[in-house]
Amino acid sequence: MATKAATKTEKKEAETPTHRCAHKKVKVDSVFSRHSHGVVVAIDRREGYATLKNSVGRQWDIGLNILEWECSFADQFDSEETVSTTKAIEILQDSPMTSMTIVFHKKAKDDEVSSLLAKGQGSLSAKDWKAMVKKSTAGEERTMVGHHTGNFDVFKRLYFTEQVNERSKEPETRLVDTRTLKMVIVNRVKYTVK
Repeated sequence: MATKAATKTEKKEAETPTHRCAHKKVKVDSVFSRHSHGVVVAIDRREGYATLKNSVGRQWDIGLNILEWECSFADQFDSEETVSTTKAIEILQDSPMTSMTIVFHKKAKDDEVSSLLAKGQGSLSAKDWKAMVKKSTAGEERTMVGHHTGNFDVFKRLYFTEQVNERSKEPETRLVDTRTLKMVIVNRVKYTVK
């Protein structure tokens, strides 16, 4: 009896809306798409597979040949380009749902800007003063690895899901002011802002 109950529960779970399809309805010539984000948790090169864990905690094994054909990785690049800020923003916006690494500057904190500028009052040349203002308003440099869906808030900041971070084991959504981009790695190219 317990086995039947467990089987009914398993069937019910398999039919819940968390699944993207009903495998019983799949036919030969059915068109599909597959999209997920996550991390590699193990690699067995001798057996030829990797174990992946997606953003909702599900794990599965995938052949390394399929991994190469179907997966993009946020840290891999074969070439480098130097681009303008405008071009870097376009590249970022044109790559929703793609794993990437971005480097940008966080918003500077008012008290940090004030104290830095107070140090230079009156003792700097115009050129040095300009450099100090630029440095003080840039904010802390930040690197994030993850993806975005192309959505922005009312201030035109990008919602970016950070897949890998030191603060939490779970993906977190953060806001990025794209005007402060310094570097983007996406689709096997590293773009550095000049």
